Amino acid sequence: MRLSVREFEIARMIADDPSDKEIAHRLQVEPSTVRTHIARIFQKLGVRRRSGVASLFPRH
Repeated sequence: MRLSVREFEIARMIADDPSDKEIAHRLQVEPSTVRTHIARIFQKLGVRRRSGVASLFPRH
């Protein structure tokens, strides 16, 4: 499965290790929305932790 534009954006942010609240603030959404996106990212990428996402979306 492909990531949505928003999921891709959040996946790239995860490499910098911000909290859900920090991501939500940057994107002007609720932290619960960020958690939902992260859960979908984990499922789509087949990872269980943020570190797994970060390894696929390294910092630039």
